[in-house]
Amino acid sequence: MSSTTVTETAQQKPFNGIVKDSIGLHVQSKNVEGTPLPGYTVIVGTTDADAKQGTATDQKGIYGFFAYEHTSKPFRPSTVLDAYKAGDQATVINGPGIIIVGYLNSGTVKKGDTLEGGNNGGLIPLADGVPIAKAEESATGPTRILIRSLI
Repeated sequence: MSSTTVTETAQQKPFNGIVKDSIGLHVQSKNVEGTPLPGYTVIVGTTDADAKQGTATDQKGIYGFFAYEHTSKPFRPSTVLDAYKAGDQATVINGPGIIIVGYLNSGTVKKGDTLEGGNNGGLIPLADGVPIAKAEESATGPTRILIRSLI
């Protein structure tokens, strides 16, 4: 009997989008505070109707990620590399298991490593913080990275 070797190919990032796998996706619209990028982590802003990018000191409050393709076109940045403007109505997404493009602020991770919230809406390798996501690819920050949400 012969054996077959299966080689896993690298997952491809979505073109001008951030959602790779949306099974279990939760969507809500929020008023943007600051100028976050799609894929940044989200914490509550001034009120529950507002959202701003997460920080390392507010890890326990991170509840989602700024979306891109689910945001209404009048408020959507030109590309996923462009920031939202304060006052935009951005879509915030979350759901355990969804695969999206997030941001690795710094450090080196391997596929499967756990990530926590870092400064400026990005993620960093888990040290002593709150687990937010798992790396879906190996990478060295700063860079955009495929992640599997744990929130």
